[in-house]
Amino acid sequence: MADKPIRIPLTGHGLFDALIADFSDIADPAEQETARARIWDEFGTEGAVLISDMASFSSTSRKIGVCHFLKLIHRARQTVAPIIAANNGALLKCDADNCYAFFDRTDHRSAVVY
Repeated sequence: MADKPIRIPLTGHGLFDALIADFSDIADPAEQETARARIWDEFGTEGAVLISDMASFSSTSRKIGVCHFLKLIHRARQTVAPIIAANNGALLKCDADNCYAFFDRTDHRSAVVY
């Protein structure tokens, strides 16, 4: 008897994680399309995603040290959060030197970028 693959949750949302895990196991293109449509029907939305990333961050942090590294991360988060909020975005996550935001209207995302 073959062991079932271990499924590590992607997001912590039970239905979403189950649908994505099932989708990843489907080989047939027609079945993939059916699964994709179900995921979209349950969770789909339109908008824009913004990902900020500091240029040369890894190499700079190795040269300058951890305290400077943490200061740069702090400043970046303090800078982007109010700009995103002021443009009707939602700050989804900050991870190291990256920040991820979602805008339900693409013109709001454009205002942040420019």
